[in-house]
Amino acid sequence: MLIERVNIYKISLYFTGDFSHSRRSGPFVDNIIVELIADGGEIKGYGEGAPRGYVTGESGEEAEKTVLRFIRKNNFPWDLNNASQIWDFVDHLPDRKEHNSATCAIEMALLDALGKSQNRYIAEYFPKDFYTDKIYYGGAVTLTHQERVKEMCEFIKMLGLKHLKIKMGQDFPHYVEEVVDQIMMFPRVIFIVMDHHLDTPTESRGQKPVVYQQHPRNYYVHR
Repeated sequence: MLIERVNIYKISLYFTGDFSHSRRSGPFVDNIIVELIADGGEIKGYGEGAPRGYVTGESGEEAEKTVLRFIRKNNFPWDLNNASQIWDFVDHLPDRKEHNSATCAIEMALLDALGKSQNRYIAEYFPKDFYTDKIYYGGAVTLTHQERVKEMCEFIKMLGLKHLKIKMGQDFPHYVEEVVDQIMMFPRVIFIVMDHHLDTPTESRGQKPVVYQQHPRNYYVHR
């Protein structure tokens, strides 16, 4: 398979509802899309990256520039026929978090294109060491207004999920606890308020972080 062109797109993904947390709030997020065009347009591979300054330290513009820089490297697999070419390329990229979303988008696009050219699922290219017959799901309630908290709790309850994490900032609205207790009514609910500048629950701004928990005694720390 011969890759002939690489396109990079910046897209805005709008939330269907409020999705705020301790580090940001807003109606959308900006992601990047890498599109590979191969074999005269017969094959198109797509990969997506989510650059977040407060997570990886990279902006959308920086991620785009990183993609351009990486695909200009001599070992970029323009003539792609084997997954080992992808691993070799990625393994030689700089191992820094500031490049995570760009690397992710490129690697995903390469795997997508290769899978389509060989009529294989991407999962077939990965080791089977971490395969499991069980997948555990949980629900998260974000830092938002009371009606939205109620909607999320009712949806989580409808799905029958039994684990719930409450994502909050330092000055969280106390009605969240009341709404969750009223609607969910199951024991595996844990509330933690965490200052995102800290790595562990500790004193902040002269006060200890508020921790509400119900049995069992598990801690979910949100950084």
